[in-house]
Amino acid sequence: MTHDKLVRLVIPEDLIRDYEAAHYWVDFPAGRIVLNIGQPFVGFDGFVGRNRLAIVTACNPFSNILADAENDARQALLIEAVAAAGLEWFPASGVDAQEKWVPEPSLAILDPSDEQLDGWMEAFEQNAVVVAEAGGPAALRLHPRYTTDSTRAVGEAPTPTEQTVGPKIEQANTSPRAGRFEAAWGDGVHVQLTLSSRKWAKVQAGKPLTVRGKGYGYEGEFFWDYWDFSGGMNGELAVRYGRPNEGDYSAVGWDGTVGEALLRCDIQE
Repeated sequence: MTHDKLVRLVIPEDLIRDYEAAHYWVDFPAGRIVLNIGQPFVGFDGFVGRNRLAIVTACNPFSNILADAENDARQALLIEAVAAAGLEWFPASGVDAQEKWVPEPSLAILDPSDEQLDGWMEAFEQNAVVVAEAGGPAALRLHPRYTTDSTRAVGEAPTPTEQTVGPKIEQANTSPRAGRFEAAWGDGVHVQLTLSSRKWAKVQAGKPLTVRGKGYGYEGEFFWDYWDFSGGMNGELAVRYGRPNEGDYSAVGWDGTVGEALLRCDIQE
């Protein structure tokens, strides 16, 4: 699937300026170095034949803050993906210049391709990565579906083919969790999904519902899982999956009834 068939990603310009003002450090064996956007990167001493470094994180998708446990799980999947690509990496972090954000654990990856970086930004829902070429300045590489918000008039809403990203005012999910589901297939794929009471009520009422799960790693690659509910408790449930960089989620990993996949139901009075 080509990017022009996908929803364009509107990244607010003030968010991009925050990224550009941040400091990015890397812990090499010889010591810590700091990258700043627009300044030359001279950290390749001792890495013969290496010409590129990129700082990538899987934390806080599209700058929306997650709990530490969720970020740790996402970061572990990124490490698996980088290892599967056969690339070397070092610990890194992005530090907000104004100290508004908690530093994000990151990986400083040696010699990744543009295609790999774009794929990881899609898979882990990241607005940008930092890239430094040998002898050149550090720069942002923005999400492959990025479009500027300056092309719209002030106050004009995004079009149906645009998705605006950035920190949400309400980040906590206050809905009671009511239903938990589990599905497994193939050689070791195991996924779970927890529904809020509102979504669980839709399932029980027999209304069609599709929910994206948290994703999973398999053999070094990242996949999204999509759960299709229909027909109530005795109705059908199918769990589809696919790679984000391909955009095809038609493969079915598990199918059965809603009741067969239900692990727990917390009745909300």
